[in-house]
Amino acid sequence: MEDHQNPLDQTFSELTVQIRMRRSFFKTEWVNVKLFKLSESECIIKTDEDFSRGDKVTLAVRYVMDPVSFEINELTARVLNKTKQCSCFLYELTPELSDKTGSTSIVAEKIRKLNALLAHRRNSLKKGKIQTNAV
Repeated sequence: MEDHQNPLDQTFSELTVQIRMRRSFFKTEWVNVKLFKLSESECIIKTDEDFSRGDKVTLAVRYVMDPVSFEINELTARVLNKTKQCSCFLYELTPELSDKTGSTSIVAEKIRKLNALLAHRRNSLKKGKIQTNAV
């Protein structure tokens, strides 16, 4: 897995990424994670949560910047690779592109749309048109 230095949610403060964690039989919670890459074939996140190769995880991705609001509510993915970095893990995930109805185009289209929004935002930041709230 390549070395990833800048998480997307650090560059874009409007981007929130969470992973659903089952804490007990009846309790689940959403935990914030760092997103480094999201494409139709690969997702790279960093978190202190521990998963094994082959585990199925569920992500929620939100991009909110007036007037645009965009969400991928439940993106499921499989853990392909895991690398220890300090007290956290860097995970390479493979998104499952089919939704509950078996349609692959809806999930893939949402990922493409999010990447287009982020590319537009990145270009605007480079041109100096938009102030960033990034840390």
